[in-house]
Amino acid sequence: MLIEAEIFPNKRKFAVEIVGNRLRIYVESPPEKGKANREIVKKLRKMLSSEIRIIRGEKSKNKVLEIGLRLEEIREKVESASKSN
Repeated sequence: MLIEAEIFPNKRKFAVEIVGNRLRIYVESPPEKGKANREIVKKLRKMLSSEIRIIRGEKSKNKVLEIGLRLEEIREKVESASKSN
């Protein structure tokens, strides 16, 4: 599934919210030399237990991600992860 995401770098901890049909992703890394992108892929892969690819927006805070799950599955896993934090 392709899903739009807005990225917020330099935050205290990694977090994901779903707003409508978009993700808001808060990352600890700065947006330099691909650090934030690597954190997004690594931590989302672990959180969602799915492959993640950045399709568009490598150098933008607005990205399009390809996730190997349906929106409902993504929502369930994000909500479950936020409850355990």
